[in-house]
Amino acid sequence: MLRGLLTAIALLSRVPVPITMEAADLPRSPPYFAVVGLLLGGPCLLLAQLKPLLGSPVTAVLVTGYLAAVTGGLHLDGVADVCDGMGGGRGDPQRTLEVMRDPRVGAHGVVGLCLLLLGKCALLARCLDTGLDSALLLAPVCARASMVPLLTLPSARPGGLGDLVRPPHPHRATLINLLLVAFVIASNAPQLWFAPCGCLIAMAFLGRWARRELGGISGDVLGATVEWAELGFLFAAALGRASI
Repeated sequence: MLRGLLTAIALLSRVPVPITMEAADLPRSPPYFAVVGLLLGGPCLLLAQLKPLLGSPVTAVLVTGYLAAVTGGLHLDGVADVCDGMGGGRGDPQRTLEVMRDPRVGAHGVVGLCLLLLGKCALLARCLDTGLDSALLLAPVCARASMVPLLTLPSARPGGLGDLVRPPHPHRATLINLLLVAFVIASNAPQLWFAPCGCLIAMAFLGRWARRELGGISGDVLGATVEWAELGFLFAAALGRASI
């Protein structure tokens, strides 16, 4: 149990852990993805306390920068690769995978990253302005839980990360993550019960695209899911607040 949690932390962040991550440990980690989100989201709430001093826009940039740094840009790299694949794959699964594996970032990847980061900063600032500080904690939790249902799909690259991280019982891992998400929302911000719908939409879109264009998921797809699901959660939270 502890090794699975430590492996999840090592896989999804740059937080040092007292183990060496082994390939055999990866399937143990998905049940703890939401827990990692909770650990990473806690400091976001601390950064939110800077809002009276720095204002919401600057605080939002700091939160975005912290999340990028603590994950080593891993998920942002997935966003860039997926955007390049969407723009340059031309409907050919092999070509799409080759484009995504290219270490160089193309124009589609740059545009996708810029739009994502701008959108995240704007939505974080909106949540801070409207008193939804708890969204800064909940978005990382729900976003990381959103990866787990995708592990029920085939892998686009046999032996790739999407294949290696697949748990023996993906549906059980999904249920564990959903229960933690429900508990964290109920404990911190029950008024945001609807916001995970934004994560669900992002996850469903990427899962459908990956199945159709790649034949299954990859590590890049999982990484992009985290970022797009965070954006979806924040968008839903800000939209719901505006409608109250």
